[in-house]
Amino acid sequence: MEVSELTSGLILPPVLQSNRMNQPLSSPRNSQPPSSPVHSAKKHSDANEKRSHKKLVERIKVPEQFQHEVVIDDHGNRWIPVQLIDKTKNRFWSHYLAYRNTVHDVKCKHCRIVIHRLNPITRRPLNLEMINHLMEIHGINKNDDFYQFGNNETGMPQIEQLQNFNKETTTSPSRVDVTDAAADKNTQKCKTSDIVTEDGIENAVNGVKVVADSRMNKKVSKRKRDKHFQMTQILAVIIAAENLPLQFLEDNAVKLLLGKSSNENIPSMFDIMDSVRSISEQIDSLVQRTATRNTLDTQLIVDKFQLSKSKEPIDDQLLVMIKRQLNEVTKMNFFSLTFNVWANSTSILTLQFYDSLSHTIKSLPLAIDRGDPLSKEMGIVTCRSQLLKTIQRIPSLSKSIVSITLPHERLLALSNSDNYDFLQNANTNNKVSPFHDCFVTFLQDIILPLFGNKLPIDNNNNHDNNNNNTNITSNNIFSDNDRENQILDNVIDISSTDPSSNTIFDKINKFYDAIRSNSWELSRFKEIASERLGNTNANAMVYFDRQRYSTASLALETFLEMESYITSVQANLTGIKKFEKSDFLVMAKLYEFLNSFNKIILYYVSGPPTGGLYTLLSMFAIERHLVTLIRQIRLDPILNSIKKVLERVKRNKGLLIQDDMILVSMFMCPIAVFEREILEYTFDSTSLSDIVKIVSKAILARLSPFIDLQEIDSSTIFNEMSQNDGGDTIACDDENDDTMDSMDGQSSNEPRNKQGQAIHLDLPKIISDLLLLSIQEDLYKYLTTVNAIIPKSYLAFCEGTGYVTKNGLVWNHQQSSSIPDEEEGISFGNKDEPINLMEQLIEIKMPVCDAFWQQYLDREDNIITKLLMRIITTQAASSIRQDYSFLKDFKSQLGEEYFEDVIKIKLFNEQFYVGKVDFDIDTLPSACEYN
Repeated sequence: MEVSELTSGLILPPVLQSNRMNQPLSSPRNSQPPSSPVHSAKKHSDANEKRSHKKLVERIKVPEQFQHEVVIDDHGNRWIPVQLIDKTKNRFWSHYLAYRNTVHDVKCKHCRIVIHRLNPITRRPLNLEMINHLMEIHGINKNDDFYQFGNNETGMPQIEQLQNFNKETTTSPSRVDVTDAAADKNTQKCKTSDIVTEDGIENAVNGVKVVADSRMNKKVSKRKRDKHFQMTQILAVIIAAENLPLQFLEDNAVKLLLGKSSNENIPSMFDIMDSVRSISEQIDSLVQRTATRNTLDTQLIVDKFQLSKSKEPIDDQLLVMIKRQLNEVTKMNFFSLTFNVWANSTSILTLQFYDSLSHTIKSLPLAIDRGDPLSKEMGIVTCRSQLLKTIQRIPSLSKSIVSITLPHERLLALSNSDNYDFLQNANTNNKVSPFHDCFVTFLQDIILPLFGNKLPIDNNNNHDNNNNNTNITSNNIFSDNDRENQILDNVIDISSTDPSSNTIFDKINKFYDAIRSNSWELSRFKEIASERLGNTNANAMVYFDRQRYSTASLALETFLEMESYITSVQANLTGIKKFEKSDFLVMAKLYEFLNSFNKIILYYVSGPPTGGLYTLLSMFAIERHLVTLIRQIRLDPILNSIKKVLERVKRNKGLLIQDDMILVSMFMCPIAVFEREILEYTFDSTSLSDIVKIVSKAILARLSPFIDLQEIDSSTIFNEMSQNDGGDTIACDDENDDTMDSMDGQSSNEPRNKQGQAIHLDLPKIISDLLLLSIQEDLYKYLTTVNAIIPKSYLAFCEGTGYVTKNGLVWNHQQSSSIPDEEEGISFGNKDEPINLMEQLIEIKMPVCDAFWQQYLDREDNIITKLLMRIITTQAASSIRQDYSFLKDFKSQLGEEYFEDVIKIKLFNEQFYVGKVDFDIDTLPSACEYN
């Protein structure tokens, strides 16, 4: 089968590809080169001249492991590896493609540059131009073979090894024999029974993985690693990662530094630009290579003949196969996709995966589009188009995607406008929606009513914050060096709220305006602020700014610290509404709420691996806190706003529980098992057995796509081989002979009962039932462990971190002396109050649960739980990540043409050791190994 999906990424060497071959590279009987290379080359050329150049190349069959190298250019020319056209070429030719038999024009596999027969500038022959290109651009010696990364001890070029493998296995009835040879070329041909049995096939597939892993370990070719990353590439990474202009290279100091640090010539701007584009494409190739390897890991091969002849019960045999298969699936590289639109102008589709070495989530951009910030359609059309383009470019990626996370309004627009069948796996009948809601956009939607009514859409981009908008930003003590506040401003947008709203925040701004209009009070304010706040700035007024969400909590904090001054001076001010004691109590409560709420936002935008476990718990904690606030606050304006916030919490909570994966994730949060109120709301039951049934079915739907059932009947292959060999079959053991004799004359190899009647096996249903049973068994083991460990761990953690539990509440250790008795209750405004539920979740419950999973996953008897947690940790709880928050106002110094390339390199450089990554053979997991 020829390549049907062409990628724009770089050409990859076949180090991590399957070595199974369906077609020979050349005639297997004549793979050795002739004694006279010159005569052979001339004869070869003469023969080729008799036929059409293009037609000849089209006739050449490209083996499976080389198909990913084929390139179709804009003119329809089919470029294939040169050594498939003429295997007598020197090793440096292995780095090039050609589309004509004369090989007058070649395309570099590393950077896709086309080199012509005679360079019009240097007038050098093609071979010299090719050697010079490899050495100067890629640091590759002319004696280095493109395929040498997978060499064994023979020292023979990899393409020749594959030719020999092909020659040895031309009579093999199964391609599995090829992989066995690849795994160990000294091993004799396996018997037919080894090839066709389930164990034989599994061993052969494992052989492919062993060879791939061994080749991946040889990450360095004969050329030295320090030559792998050249000056041009280093400068390209620096310029892109730091978003520097190209004029940076024209600085005399930079030229002096580059001249002293390297003997190489300083590259031109054009070389830098080409290298930026090339590195960006190489980053894409890492994703493509990693996704391609996953296709080896999903097949569950079941041989009905082996099932029927075994003395073990069929269910027991299948259960062993299922668990063995699931154990292999845990080694896959799962991916999660996220989509978001930044500043209404930058639409970005990203990929994230779990790095098991650093126990963190890494994220890379896949597609970036720019649009009109005023367009209402931005993000609706681009989301599906970006998904479609990505899957077309990397078809094997769809097999590894566990989820696609995007804002709720985008999700609705996507699911209602077009189908997404291109995302469905062909190996399952379970049509599970891959889409999930972004939790951070829910948090943003929740908090908006606190700052006033939402403006009409047409006015969102046209309003001024207020009459003092210029003074707000210039007089705030907010520092741009405050990383957390920067992140909050970039990920939470409240600019759509009405600036004319009379909120508590607008009331603070009006007070500051009154102070500024009175020069004497302004001078006094500065002195007192300097004493109480330790602020040396000329002005300590922290205005609330709707363009900067973080100023809400900052304004409240500063205003509360100046309470005594404000109450004493406001009598001298005119045109303002006076602040009462109750106002400051309300501000203190709001500040506490926002401070904890912001911690939840910062937690989720950081991309935590276990964030999915706590989404529903976070929503419940916010809801309970708001209910408490409503009982305590009696001021109507702020009370109405808080009630609106609570309404949105309930609405979004209802949307979350419609997602089966959210329910599964919450159940896998050990603390949640003890929350009866939450369990009853979520599952309509507090019976753990009923909940296990609900959760296990949802888990089954998620795991089924990773078990690609392949039914075979090895006895059929025996019969075909017997006929092809004229009745002479390869020797098998006595048991197989007896079985074959007993099956002779029967039309079916289905298992039989004691009366000899055939029993039809519905393998898909049997495997589904067995998998469901295994899921439930693992869940009950999990619950038993949780019940034994979590209560003790919770109390031990509280004692070790200075928290005290009493009357069902949690207090700081410093407050333990003033903890009221149960009958006393808690008074509003009391400084010695228990820790609110959001703080309990962040400071106590999350650490306890994370510690539980770190230990529980080390056990060997919970394969399904391990696989499920791999999926949960990979799935993105939020499509808004702080790593991408710079996109809110980002402008590429290299221009719009390189906008996507710059972002890809910048984010890759922040997460990986770029200088050590070998873009020709590394995968994403192996790239994570460098530090």
